[in-house]
Amino acid sequence: MTAKAKASVGKERLFMELQLKKEPVFLNEVIYDGQTEQGVEFDYVLPDYYPDIFKILKCSLTPGISSYSISGTQLFVDGAVLIKILYLSDDNVNIHCVEQKYTYSKTLELTKAADNPTVYIQTKTDYSNCRAISGRRFDVRGAVSCKIKATASKTMEIISGAEELETKSEMLTYCGNKLIGGGQFVIREDIETGTGKGGILGIVHCDATAEINDIKIIAGKAVVKGESKVKALYLVKIDEETQDTEVMEASIPISRIIDLDGLDDSYTCYADVKVMDCGLEIKPGDNGDNRILGCDLTIDCKITANKENSVPVLTDLFSTKYETEYTKSNVKVEYAPQQIQKQLSYKTVIDCKDGNLEEIFDCRCDINSINCRFNGEGNLIITGQLISQAIGRLSDSGYPVFIEKSEPAELSCEVGFTDENCIIEPGIQVTDVGFNINGDSTVELRITLVLNGCIYKMKNVAIIENVILDDEKPKEKNTDYGLKMYYAEENEEIFTVAKKYNTKPEAIMEENELDEEVLSAPCLLLIPIV
Repeated sequence: MTAKAKASVGKERLFMELQLKKEPVFLNEVIYDGQTEQGVEFDYVLPDYYPDIFKILKCSLTPGISSYSISGTQLFVDGAVLIKILYLSDDNVNIHCVEQKYTYSKTLELTKAADNPTVYIQTKTDYSNCRAISGRRFDVRGAVSCKIKATASKTMEIISGAEELETKSEMLTYCGNKLIGGGQFVIREDIETGTGKGGILGIVHCDATAEINDIKIIAGKAVVKGESKVKALYLVKIDEETQDTEVMEASIPISRIIDLDGLDDSYTCYADVKVMDCGLEIKPGDNGDNRILGCDLTIDCKITANKENSVPVLTDLFSTKYETEYTKSNVKVEYAPQQIQKQLSYKTVIDCKDGNLEEIFDCRCDINSINCRFNGEGNLIITGQLISQAIGRLSDSGYPVFIEKSEPAELSCEVGFTDENCIIEPGIQVTDVGFNINGDSTVELRITLVLNGCIYKMKNVAIIENVILDDEKPKEKNTDYGLKMYYAEENEEIFTVAKKYNTKPEAIMEENELDEEVLSAPCLLLIPIV
């Protein structure tokens, strides 16, 4: 065995005898952060009972997520795109709806396998084009995308103490082990519209939001209650040649029991809920008229339970007997989160270039490509792409008209955090759109949005990873004197002085009758040599 190998064995033996005390620290890590795209191609021939195509009013692709799951290092995502075409026949008065669903699946590779990770998914429409190949046939081309981020908790042991060594430590208060539970579920509800005997002809558009307003903790379970709000604009039949539009708004209760092993009242719970997909089906009522909307909501509800932990973290150490080596590394830990729920408002206008407006049936808005940043002054800045839509009727011709505007939007809200070293995974929902015709051809929109999320403040902490004593390098002792004198400066630490003179910090404090580890004023210290 070589001399180098012998020295290595000796170090390992002493390292094991140190009996290092370790504490678990729970860290959050990203195991997937990317985007996936899906092209949409749709060729559709109208059934015989539909009138011929004269003009395409609007073609929209609405992406949704039917389900997602994780197995090992793979994330499986099942998506659905609602293709809706609004068109006019040669009478140019009535709107006709064509609706189909396009499904797809994606398999994504995670950087590692993880237990119960948290998945964030944002969907958006990249583009949609529609043309009439003939009076009976549509050709649709487009694309949708999903921005996906998956995070997981990992455990790391840090050295918090070491016997037979002089140590310096500080208390680290951080967000401890997270309990995460929940998932996707479907709510089915039949909504009575109160439409007249002509019944519902077609659905123009539909939007749904969800919120949790109560969480109760009961012995390892979280009982959540909330509601989903559904809004739809649909066409109703007046007579054989005339139609009208109606707006339906309904509230559907949400109630779930979510298992979280180990959950008790010492945890703080936060709910992240979103509508992944919303489908409406026209159904006949008791008298046979199409007056009922069957609503299928796919909801993703996650509960994250946080508990604040405190552990001592070694920042420096030494031995009075042997030369000591250690290595340090930086880890990023989270403070206990702050939940925020803010109502935001935004105003915009849409111009109608096809003529003067007689009326607006309804307006709606979407916001996607959301990014958040902290401005260092206590505000959260939210940017995204706002898509505003209005459907109505022209005053001069009486023809239906569809107006759309896409614009970059910036919103701001006060959150109290001035440090940019924070993270947030925000959920932003458009909850209401008020509107009025301003002049003859301009629609003014008043948009209400709700921001819901948790802000985690991050901190970089330098921790000691490895400690090695070299038994071949004992420290020399000077036995010519038992005390030394040292002129210490204000704010100097006793530990630093003790390390410099290779003595014990408590010996210096006892010899000088000190009760503080950091000197509040310059003084002369007597240093005992031990």
